[in-house]
Amino acid sequence: MRASLFVAVALLVAAIPTTAPAQEPVTLDLRADDPNVDRVVLLPSAETQPAGTIAINDYELLMVGLTFAPTDNLQVSATVLPPLKNVSLFANLTAKYRLVGSGRLHLALQTGLAYLYDDDVGDGGDTGLTSDSLVLQGGVLASLCLDGACGWQASASAIAMVPVAGNYNGSTRLGVVYGGGITGLIAAHAKLLFEVDSIVTEDLYQGYQSGVGELGSGAVSGGIRLFGRRVAVDLVAVRPFKLRGPIALPFVELSFRF
Repeated sequence: MRASLFVAVALLVAAIPTTAPAQEPVTLDLRADDPNVDRVVLLPSAETQPAGTIAINDYELLMVGLTFAPTDNLQVSATVLPPLKNVSLFANLTAKYRLVGSGRLHLALQTGLAYLYDDDVGDGGDTGLTSDSLVLQGGVLASLCLDGACGWQASASAIAMVPVAGNYNGSTRLGVVYGGGITGLIAAHAKLLFEVDSIVTEDLYQGYQSGVGELGSGAVSGGIRLFGRRVAVDLVAVRPFKLRGPIALPFVELSFRF
Protein backbone atom coordinates (compact mmCIF):
# COMPACT_ATOMS: atom_id res chain seq x y z
CA MET A 1 0.00 0.00 0.00
CA ARG A 2 2.75 2.40 0.99
CA ALA A 3 4.69 1.47 -2.15
CA SER A 4 1.66 2.14 -4.34
CA LEU A 5 1.10 5.51 -2.65
CA PHE A 6 4.75 6.41 -3.12
CA VAL A 7 4.59 5.56 -6.82
CA ALA A 8 1.40 7.62 -7.27
CA VAL A 9 2.97 10.66 -5.58
CA ALA A 10 6.12 10.28 -7.68
CA LEU A 11 4.10 10.17 -10.90
CA LEU A 12 2.09 13.25 -9.82
CA VAL A 13 5.26 15.21 -9.07
CA ALA A 14 6.78 14.18 -12.40
CA ALA A 15 3.66 15.41 -14.21
CA ILE A 16 4.00 18.97 -12.80
CA PRO A 17 5.78 21.18 -15.38
CA THR A 18 9.04 22.67 -14.19
CA THR A 19 8.51 25.90 -16.19
CA ALA A 20 5.48 28.13 -16.55
CA PRO A 21 3.61 27.78 -19.84
CA ALA A 22 4.47 30.46 -22.40
CA GLN A 23 1.85 33.19 -22.60
CA GLU A 24 0.43 34.26 -25.93
CA PRO A 25 1.93 37.60 -27.01
CA VAL A 26 -0.39 40.59 -26.82
CA THR A 27 -1.02 41.83 -30.35
CA LEU A 28 -2.70 45.00 -31.56
CA ASP A 29 -5.76 44.83 -33.76
CA LEU A 30 -4.63 47.72 -35.90
CA ARG A 31 -8.00 49.08 -36.94
CA ALA A 32 -10.27 48.05 -34.08
CA ASP A 33 -8.09 49.23 -31.20
CA ASP A 34 -6.86 52.67 -32.35
CA PRO A 35 -9.44 55.35 -33.34
CA ASN A 36 -6.56 57.48 -34.70
CA VAL A 37 -5.16 54.72 -36.93
CA ASP A 38 -5.83 56.81 -40.06
CA ARG A 39 -3.20 59.44 -39.18
CA VAL A 40 0.25 59.91 -37.68
CA VAL A 41 0.04 63.38 -36.08
CA LEU A 42 -1.02 65.98 -38.64
CA LEU A 43 -0.54 63.91 -41.78
CA PRO A 44 -2.69 60.95 -42.86
CA SER A 45 -1.50 57.36 -42.94
CA ALA A 46 -2.55 54.74 -45.51
CA GLU A 47 -4.93 53.14 -43.00
CA THR A 48 -8.70 53.59 -42.92
CA GLN A 49 -11.29 53.26 -40.19
CA PRO A 50 -13.18 49.93 -39.86
CA ALA A 51 -16.28 49.50 -42.01
CA GLY A 52 -19.46 50.95 -40.54
CA THR A 53 -17.75 53.18 -37.95
CA ILE A 54 -18.04 56.92 -37.36
CA ALA A 55 -15.24 58.94 -35.74
CA ILE A 56 -15.56 62.45 -34.32
CA ASN A 57 -12.31 64.41 -34.06
CA ASP A 58 -11.51 67.58 -32.16
CA TYR A 59 -8.28 69.50 -32.73
CA GLU A 60 -7.22 71.99 -30.04
CA LEU A 61 -10.91 72.47 -29.12
CA LEU A 62 -11.24 74.63 -32.26
CA MET A 63 -11.35 72.47 -35.39
CA VAL A 64 -13.82 69.60 -35.51
CA GLY A 65 -14.06 66.69 -37.94
CA LEU A 66 -16.28 63.74 -38.77
CA THR A 67 -15.17 60.53 -40.53
CA PHE A 68 -17.41 57.77 -41.85
CA ALA A 69 -16.14 54.47 -43.26
CA PRO A 70 -18.77 52.77 -45.48
CA THR A 71 -16.31 49.94 -46.23
CA ASP A 72 -13.00 48.69 -44.87
CA ASN A 73 -11.14 50.37 -47.74
CA LEU A 74 -13.00 53.70 -48.00
CA GLN A 75 -13.53 56.57 -45.60
CA VAL A 76 -14.96 60.06 -46.09
CA SER A 77 -13.99 62.94 -43.78
CA ALA A 78 -15.28 66.48 -43.26
CA THR A 79 -13.37 69.04 -41.17
CA VAL A 80 -14.42 72.58 -40.25
CA LEU A 81 -12.54 75.39 -38.54
CA PRO A 82 -15.07 77.96 -37.23
CA PRO A 83 -14.50 81.72 -37.69
CA LEU A 84 -11.35 83.16 -36.14
CA LYS A 85 -9.67 86.58 -36.28
CA ASN A 86 -8.15 86.44 -39.78
CA VAL A 87 -9.44 83.19 -41.24
CA SER A 88 -13.22 83.40 -41.16
CA LEU A 89 -13.88 79.87 -42.37
CA PHE A 90 -12.00 76.73 -43.36
CA ALA A 91 -13.78 73.60 -44.53
CA ASN A 92 -12.21 70.43 -45.88
CA LEU A 93 -13.88 67.39 -47.47
CA THR A 94 -11.71 64.37 -48.32
CA ALA A 95 -12.09 60.77 -49.41
CA LYS A 96 -9.42 58.12 -48.81
CA TYR A 97 -9.38 54.79 -50.65
CA ARG A 98 -7.04 52.03 -49.51
CA LEU A 99 -5.57 50.20 -52.50
CA VAL A 100 -3.47 47.68 -50.54
CA GLY A 101 -4.33 46.67 -46.98
CA SER A 102 -2.66 43.28 -46.56
CA GLY A 103 0.98 42.45 -45.99
CA ARG A 104 3.46 44.90 -44.54
CA LEU A 105 3.11 47.66 -47.16
CA HIS A 106 -0.23 49.49 -47.27
CA LEU A 107 -1.07 52.02 -50.00
CA ALA A 108 -3.93 54.51 -50.35
CA LEU A 109 -5.12 57.41 -52.50
CA GLN A 110 -6.70 60.57 -51.12
CA THR A 111 -8.61 63.35 -52.86
CA GLY A 112 -10.80 66.21 -51.75
CA LEU A 113 -11.81 69.87 -51.78
CA ALA A 114 -10.93 72.60 -49.30
CA TYR A 115 -12.58 76.00 -48.96
CA LEU A 116 -10.86 78.96 -47.31
CA TYR A 117 -12.43 82.35 -46.68
CA ASP A 118 -9.95 84.96 -45.47
CA ASP A 119 -11.43 88.28 -44.33
CA ASP A 120 -7.98 89.94 -44.41
CA VAL A 121 -7.75 90.41 -48.19
CA GLY A 122 -4.51 92.35 -47.91
CA ASP A 123 -2.59 89.47 -46.37
CA GLY A 124 -2.23 86.56 -48.75
CA GLY A 125 0.48 84.75 -46.78
CA ASP A 126 2.82 82.19 -48.30
CA THR A 127 0.11 80.44 -50.30
CA GLY A 128 -1.06 83.54 -52.19
CA LEU A 129 -4.67 82.76 -51.26
CA THR A 130 -6.79 85.76 -50.29
CA SER A 131 -10.47 86.49 -49.82
CA ASP A 132 -11.96 83.11 -50.76
CA SER A 133 -10.49 80.05 -52.46
CA LEU A 134 -11.65 76.58 -53.47
CA VAL A 135 -8.69 74.17 -53.52
CA LEU A 136 -8.56 70.77 -55.21
CA GLN A 137 -6.28 68.22 -53.56
CA GLY A 138 -5.04 64.73 -54.28
CA GLY A 139 -2.19 62.52 -53.20
CA VAL A 140 -0.62 59.19 -52.38
CA LEU A 141 -0.23 57.65 -48.90
CA ALA A 142 1.97 54.74 -47.86
CA SER A 143 2.42 52.91 -44.55
CA LEU A 144 4.94 50.17 -43.77
CA CYS A 145 4.47 47.78 -40.85
CA LEU A 146 7.79 47.39 -39.05
CA ASP A 147 6.69 44.30 -37.10
CA GLY A 148 4.26 41.45 -37.62
CA ALA A 149 1.41 43.00 -35.62
CA CYS A 150 1.96 46.45 -37.15
CA GLY A 151 2.38 47.96 -33.70
CA TRP A 152 5.32 49.92 -35.15
CA GLN A 153 4.52 51.60 -38.44
CA ALA A 154 6.29 54.11 -40.71
CA SER A 155 4.13 56.33 -42.93
CA ALA A 156 4.79 58.81 -45.73
CA SER A 157 2.47 60.98 -47.81
CA ALA A 158 2.48 63.62 -50.55
CA ILE A 159 -0.67 65.63 -51.29
CA ALA A 160 -0.83 68.23 -54.08
CA MET A 161 -3.18 71.22 -53.85
CA VAL A 162 -4.20 73.72 -56.51
CA PRO A 163 -6.80 76.54 -56.36
CA VAL A 164 -9.61 76.00 -58.85
CA ALA A 165 -11.94 78.89 -57.99
CA GLY A 166 -12.01 82.11 -56.01
CA ASN A 167 -9.72 85.07 -55.53
CA TYR A 168 -6.05 84.23 -54.93
CA ASN A 169 -4.40 87.62 -55.36
CA GLY A 170 -3.79 87.36 -59.09
CA SER A 171 -1.59 84.24 -59.02
CA THR A 172 -2.34 80.55 -59.05
CA ARG A 173 -0.19 78.43 -56.78
CA LEU A 174 0.48 74.73 -56.73
CA GLY A 175 1.13 73.49 -53.21
CA VAL A 176 2.45 70.12 -52.05
CA VAL A 177 2.12 68.96 -48.45
CA TYR A 178 4.51 66.10 -47.79
CA GLY A 179 6.20 64.33 -44.92
CA GLY A 180 6.53 61.16 -42.94
CA GLY A 181 6.41 59.77 -39.45
CA ILE A 182 6.46 56.77 -37.16
CA THR A 183 3.94 55.41 -34.66
CA GLY A 184 5.22 52.83 -32.19
CA LEU A 185 3.33 50.68 -29.70
CA ILE A 186 5.04 50.96 -26.28
CA ALA A 187 2.20 49.57 -24.13
CA ALA A 188 -1.17 47.92 -24.62
CA HIS A 189 -2.87 51.31 -25.01
CA ALA A 190 -0.04 53.76 -25.74
CA LYS A 191 1.95 54.72 -28.83
CA LEU A 192 4.91 56.99 -29.43
CA LEU A 193 4.40 59.53 -32.24
CA PHE A 194 6.97 61.28 -34.42
CA GLU A 195 6.40 63.24 -37.62
CA VAL A 196 8.16 65.66 -39.96
CA ASP A 197 6.05 67.59 -42.47
CA SER A 198 6.55 70.47 -44.89
CA ILE A 199 4.77 72.55 -47.54
CA VAL A 200 6.21 73.69 -50.87
CA THR A 201 4.37 76.13 -53.15
CA GLU A 202 4.96 76.97 -56.80
CA ASP A 203 3.50 79.70 -59.00
CA LEU A 204 1.89 77.91 -61.93
CA TYR A 205 2.79 80.67 -64.40
CA GLN A 206 6.03 82.23 -63.17
CA GLY A 207 7.54 79.54 -60.95
CA TYR A 208 7.81 76.93 -63.70
CA GLN A 209 9.77 79.37 -65.86
CA SER A 210 12.38 79.87 -63.17
CA GLY A 211 12.18 76.27 -62.02
CA VAL A 212 12.47 77.38 -58.42
CA GLY A 213 9.84 76.49 -55.86
CA GLU A 214 9.08 78.50 -52.75
CA LEU A 215 9.44 76.85 -49.37
CA GLY A 216 6.34 77.54 -47.35
CA SER A 217 6.48 76.07 -43.87
CA GLY A 218 6.79 72.85 -41.95
CA ALA A 219 7.17 71.36 -38.51
CA VAL A 220 8.58 68.52 -36.44
CA SER A 221 6.15 66.85 -34.04
CA GLY A 222 6.52 64.31 -31.29
CA GLY A 223 4.41 62.95 -28.47
CA ILE A 224 2.28 60.10 -27.22
CA ARG A 225 -1.10 58.60 -28.08
CA LEU A 226 -3.31 57.05 -25.41
CA PHE A 227 -6.14 55.01 -26.88
CA GLY A 228 -8.87 52.46 -26.45
CA ARG A 229 -11.40 51.06 -28.90
CA ARG A 230 -13.69 54.08 -28.55
CA VAL A 231 -11.49 56.99 -27.44
CA ALA A 232 -8.02 58.26 -28.35
CA VAL A 233 -6.04 61.33 -27.33
CA ASP A 234 -2.82 62.59 -28.91
CA LEU A 235 -0.61 64.75 -26.67
CA VAL A 236 1.99 66.30 -28.96
CA ALA A 237 4.63 69.03 -29.04
CA VAL A 238 4.92 70.75 -32.45
CA ARG A 239 8.10 72.64 -33.42
CA PRO A 240 7.53 74.80 -36.55
CA PHE A 241 10.63 75.33 -38.69
CA LYS A 242 10.16 79.11 -38.68
CA LEU A 243 10.28 79.48 -34.90
CA ARG A 244 13.56 80.47 -33.33
CA GLY A 245 14.99 78.94 -30.20
CA PRO A 246 13.90 75.81 -28.33
CA ILE A 247 10.19 76.52 -28.70
CA ALA A 248 7.50 73.89 -29.15
CA LEU A 249 3.76 74.39 -29.31
CA PRO A 250 1.40 72.01 -27.49
CA PHE A 251 -1.14 70.20 -29.65
CA VAL A 252 -4.03 68.04 -28.41
CA GLU A 253 -6.30 65.92 -30.59
CA LEU A 254 -9.28 63.90 -29.33
CA SER A 255 -11.18 61.18 -31.17
CA PHE A 256 -14.40 59.35 -30.34
CA ARG A 257 -15.38 56.35 -32.48
CA PHE A 258 -18.82 54.76 -32.64
